[in-house]
Amino acid sequence: MWRNFRVWAGGGRRAYAVGETSCHAPPREPHVGVPDRRSFMRRFTLSCALAAAVGVLLLLAAVVARFGGAAAEAVLGDGALATTADLALRWGLVFALLLLAVGLLAHFAPAKRRPARWVSFGALLSVGGWVVMSLIFSWYVTSVADYGSIFGSLATVIVAMEYLYLSSIVFLTGIQVDSLARSSVEGAATS
Repeated sequence: MWRNFRVWAGGGRRAYAVGETSCHAPPREPHVGVPDRRSFMRRFTLSCALAAAVGVLLLLAAVVARFGGAAAEAVLGDGALATTADLALRWGLVFALLLLAVGLLAHFAPAKRRPARWVSFGALLSVGGWVVMSLIFSWYVTSVADYGSIFGSLATVIVAMEYLYLSSIVFLTGIQVDSLARSSVEGAATS
């Protein structure tokens, strides 16, 4: 089972790295990216390590989002101030964990290492877009969609695939905007 997970997660990370590396292509040559000179073993090891680290961070974020309210109520008690503190701390921690996961991918996955300030900008943009997209999608799933029809279970699978597809678009758009902003600043600095 773990072998299959490593192959699947490593393949996903490697596919992301190819897309991320192509973001660094010159504007007139979008098919030309930064060549990846790392050995196959180094890329495979890195992809497995990143898949495990990002998987753990995403699981922690999901656990904090789901069970953080009950834990905060047990520690802080019940009241308006405790509820406000719970919301701020819980969702702040979820946002920080997601930011760390995206930052790890954006920094270590591409062939060309990027400075931390650009990683934080791209990760912030991706996570912010992801949170907004998730809130809109959550509203759609709970308020608009009807799963009681004969095609309810099929609709559930399609809705889950749509969410994953939109998540990848938001993620890669944030990284692309980050790359464009960095190349614009670097181009202005050299001229």
